[in-house]
Amino acid sequence: MTLRSLAVNRLTGVFARSRHGVDFGAADGEPTSLFFVLLSAPQDQTYSYLPALAHLVEILQNDALRNRLFAVEKFEDLAAVIGPAPAPIE
Repeated sequence: MTLRSLAVNRLTGVFARSRHGVDFGAADGEPTSLFFVLLSAPQDQTYSYLPALAHLVEILQNDALRNRLFAVEKFEDLAAVIGPAPAPIE
């Protein structure tokens, strides 16, 4: 999910995980366990969230990286899986 909010002045991400999953009625019938929210400032005209969103999609499509997200215990673990922020679109 991507939102614009005056609460932030730069791209900010939130990660959450449910060990049991949440039923969102997914097409595959499986509960959702990993959640990401990207917040960007309304005045951000560079659409900085797009490279970040694409990066998250790549991570979630990689079985090994996705499985590592289930083992995350602290911020440093999450940062090791996600890696550095992608460059903004120019």
